[in-house]
Amino acid sequence: VVAALRCSQSNRGEFERVVRAERFTMPEYDIPASLDKLLSTSWDQVLAENPKFKAATENWGTQTAANYKSVWKPESKPSLSSHLTGYINDGKFEASSLVLK
Repeated sequence: VVAALRCSQSNRGEFERVVRAERFTMPEYDIPASLDKLLSTSWDQVLAENPKFKAATENWGTQTAANYKSVWKPESKPSLSSHLTGYINDGKFEASSLVLK
């Protein structure tokens, strides 16, 4: 942003082209396969391998986290899908815990 403010109008287009080219793009994950992988991994292991997700769960409160732990299994995928997809899209899980498309 600071660099953009310093650019003159004559080279602003070049600056914007470089920024677009270098912009980070998040890899595309296979959400159903990623959910299968996550839910087939123990709750404690998922937390240990995903510090951002663990931090998010700490904001839930003890009872909510305990509820998630109790239903953390593949057959709970339909009820957890929407919530976990949000966490995947928000970057709360490490790439090693997910499945690329």
